Amino acid sequence: MLDLLGIGCSFFSFSKGGYRMEAMIGEYELSARSVSLRHRGYLEKFWFEEGRDSSFDASCRAALIVEGIGENVCPVDGEWVAFSIVGAIVATAARMNIVPPKEPNFHWRNEMAFHLWDALWHFVPENGNIINSTLLASLMRSFLPREHSSTPSRKTSWMSDFVYFWKTYSHPESFAGPVSRISRKSLIDGRRLSRRLPEEIIEPIKTIGNHVPYMLGIAVASVKRVDKI
Repeated sequence: MLDLLGIGCSFFSFSKGGYRMEAMIGEYELSARSVSLRHRGYLEKFWFEEGRDSSFDASCRAALIVEGIGENVCPVDGEWVAFSIVGAIVATAARMNIVPPKEPNFHWRNEMAFHLWDALWHFVPENGNIINSTLLASLMRSFLPREHSSTPSRKTSWMSDFVYFWKTYSHPESFAGPVSRISRKSLIDGRRLSRRLPEEIIEPIKTIGNHVPYMLGIAVASVKRVDKI
């Protein structure tokens, strides 16, 4: 079992279909207080947090969505979109496919951001030479679970910057079901943001994007099954 950074626990095993994130045995409830304190301590030490550029990171997220998802059918839920993008990054860097557990539980769904981060942290940095180092730092920042507070209740929750970006800027054509397509306006806005990026960043994003449709297939097939739990 990997307890990476003390912020999320997952069982990892290799299966015929590739790398699998196995559901935890029994229940695991994240403690917002203890996790946030430990998480904040580690956050100060992360190499990729230095020199953070919010505008550059937003452009990278937009480019990942435009180049990877485009006009394909995708989940409405941002966590499942993140699953597809993280899966594509892992596939690019480590030649592994991540898949949901065979028997996911409610806690796994609620902790998906941490499971995705575990996979990204475990596989990508050591194989990061395949991805531009500047882009790699941005990707790590984008999928690191962070504490967010909501108003007016001021309740805190854990969400990656990518999922926050998806909820804020990428709007589906319809909220009527668990899957849809990205609205034309969101794609136009995403292309405008991605045009700010230099060629040495866009090219590896396009390479990652080639793996996204396959991961979307896994996500779309899984979203109804998992979200019914």
